[in-house]
Amino acid sequence: MKRQYLVLIHLIFWSLLLLSDAVQHYEYSRYHPTIARTLLITSMYMLINVTAFYGGYALIYRFLIRPWPWPGWLAIINIPTTLILIVMMRYVIEFGILKPIFQYDNYAVNPNFTWTWFVQNAVLFYWSWTLYGVLYGFAEHYVQQQQRAREQMKAEVSLLRAQVNPHFLFNVLNDFYALSLTQPGRMPDALLKLADLLRYMLYSSQSVAVPLMEEVAYVKSYIDLEQLGQNVRDNVQTSFVGSFDNRQIAPMLLIPFVENAFKHGALYQGQAITIDLTADDRQLVFRCRNAKQAGQKDKTGGIGLANIRRRLALEYPDRHSLRINDTDTLFDIDLHITF
Repeated sequence: MKRQYLVLIHLIFWSLLLLSDAVQHYEYSRYHPTIARTLLITSMYMLINVTAFYGGYALIYRFLIRPWPWPGWLAIINIPTTLILIVMMRYVIEFGILKPIFQYDNYAVNPNFTWTWFVQNAVLFYWSWTLYGVLYGFAEHYVQQQQRAREQMKAEVSLLRAQVNPHFLFNVLNDFYALSLTQPGRMPDALLKLADLLRYMLYSSQSVAVPLMEEVAYVKSYIDLEQLGQNVRDNVQTSFVGSFDNRQIAPMLLIPFVENAFKHGALYQGQAITIDLTADDRQLVFRCRNAKQAGQKDKTGGIGLANIRRRLALEYPDRHSLRINDTDTLFDIDLHITF
């Protein structure tokens, strides 16, 4: 929250508290014959509340929120200093201003008044506000920590998404190079499909989540592009079943698995790639399977699959399961995401 808004909220809080106390004293105290007099006297006592509150808050502020460069134990002095200041302020207000000027005696009906009692009463009465300030400081520190954690997570997710784009282009450009040598007549169609994919990548990179239908359409377009380039349409089996209309998904989440299958699948040996996606109101199930040449390891330079594991951990904590079966002849992934 911006500092000016926070200051405004504090001002509103203290103003409402002042009005509440003023109304209460105006109705029940014989020392407050007018509203103006009531507000003036109540505001003086409110200054003590404010001092006690921000005195406690300052301790946490200097320890945790914005530590000062001096030894930390100096901040502890803030508490006894605040309590001494509270007693002094109450003495000045009650015996230096209110009693001689307004004839307001807060202890007129107290036969047991002593200065020791006065000090103890002031400390005990306003100590709660000091404690409120300390608790508020801890709460603010906790909120800031959570905000920093969210910002750090967003930055990491953005970085991981940014890694997907060049990885995707690297694979596609390799396919385009092969296509230009073997089937140059297919290049115009391939470029048009690539333009659609790049448009989606640009749009989705600005969003936390995209409609599942658009992500599915993106996966289908990528499959079409790969089939066009590799001319292996009969070896790719796909199934997309379920309702994709009312669900959101993190963008570019499924494509690394599909890229991996086309890059490392043994398509030219007559082996198939199988891609299945089902979705309902509760979960999404995605499975991608491809055969490999014997002895081949299905690696993506440490970017693709490692990237997606980290993104799943950040964007779907405790709401996903990913099983990867990697053997010498088969690579099979099974992903479940709970909405």
